[in-house]
Order: sequence, then structure tokens, then C-alpha cells
Amino acid sequence: MSWRFLRALSCPARIIAAVSPLIPLIAGFVALAAGVAEIGMMLLADGWWKVLNAVLAVAFFTTAIVAFVHPGNTFAALAAVFSFLLVFAGAFDIIYAIAERRVNDAWWLQLIGGIIELALGFWAAGYWGRSAILLVAWVAAFALIRGVRDIVLAFQVREIHHDAADESAAATS
Repeated sequence: MSWRFLRALSCPARIIAAVSPLIPLIAGFVALAAGVAEIGMMLLADGWWKVLNAVLAVAFFTTAIVAFVHPGNTFAALAAVFSFLLVFAGAFDIIYAIAERRVNDAWWLQLIGGIIELALGFWAAGYWGRSAILLVAWVAAFALIRGVRDIVLAFQVREIHHDAADESAAATS
């Protein structure tokens, strides 16, 4: 039995056939997590940034709904929607990074991530029907870029929190 399993894994077409029902769920969970993160960013933002974060959250949630509701049309529909999402998220990250460059020391990291997302989005729009492996790569790259960005942001929020605590302790003494 284990030899059959190993033999099946040695063929990429069989791997794709075995994993293909999971791909829309993975993409849906990635989009859902990104939408929740954008709602968190919306709560921290001011002015028009709240609206832009809300629009991006809606785009992420729409992608998640498409992934969960229509998993049968996975590669063509989901890749097309995900390419749009990558273009939209990349453009948003580029705009946000440029606008925040005076306030945020790591603005360049978000700029690089936005450029990569934008490039992946245009590339995905050109090749969306060709391969399931590309869809997995796009989702993985998007999750990796967003993960690094969110970790850096968490450390910046932590630093601001510690600076504020130090200032309030100095003011009370």
C-alpha cells in the first residue's frame, strides 16, 4: 500500500489530482485571513485609509466566498479572481507604502511586497488557465508577502506601545 502511495506522489499530475479539491479551500482561507487582517488595519487607520482598508477587506472576503462557494470551477475562476486580487492588493500596498514613508521606517518592505504582488497579479492574469501549480505558487507567494509585512508591522506596534509606556512612566515619576 505504501509503495502505491509513493508511486502516486512521484507523478506531478497525480499530485495535482489528489490535492486539487484542497486548493480552493486553501486559497479561501488565505483570502479570509487577509480580510480579517485588513479589518484590523481599518480599526487602526485614520481618515480615507479606513475606507481603503474596508474596500480591500471586501475584495478579500469576496475572493474567499468565491473560493468556498464554487470549488468545482477552481482553477479558471479562482485564478482569475485571485489575479485581480493580487493587482488590487499590490496597488494598495504601493500607495500605502509611499504615503507612509515619512512615518514608517520599514515602508520599503511594503513597497517591495506591493511591487511583487502587482507583478504576480499581472502574470497571473496572463496565465490563469494554464496550471494548478501556478495557482498554488501565487497563493503561497501572496501569503508569504502578507505574513512578512504583518510580522514587521506587529514589531512596530509593539515598539510604539513600549515607547508610550515608557513616556507615561516618566511622566508619572
